[in-house]
Amino acid sequence: MKNHDYLNAFYMCVDDNQLDIFVVVKILELNKAASKTLTYNSGSEALEYLKANAENEKLIPDIILLDIQMPGMNGFEFLEEYAKLPEKITSASTLFLLSSTIDKGDQEKALADPFVKAILSKPLNVEELRGYF
Repeated sequence: MKNHDYLNAFYMCVDDNQLDIFVVVKILELNKAASKTLTYNSGSEALEYLKANAENEKLIPDIILLDIQMPGMNGFEFLEEYAKLPEKITSASTLFLLSSTIDKGDQEKALADPFVKAILSKPLNVEELRGYF
């Protein structure tokens, strides 16, 4: 996991809720935090993108914002598959989980994962994000 600045970063947002994605993108735009933002509605789509672009470091996001509760593949299942990716991918991105409700069990599980920097509350708060950089 690289130490990135949250400003002018390449973001990937993974969330099944279009409104939540819209809010994240707008917050990043308004705060001039993102140089580029990719959005995916499922963890499996995001993983496919990462696998397909593993050889091009410029196409790997600096920061991944991942929803915990999603149908199909939830955030924890994404993390299990993410851990299987080549180290050049996993070391290139800083990963945050996003949640509208922070369940104590989810929080403990998330923070035990070596790839998760923190759990952030929805809606995204850039000040909260900045606190991790």
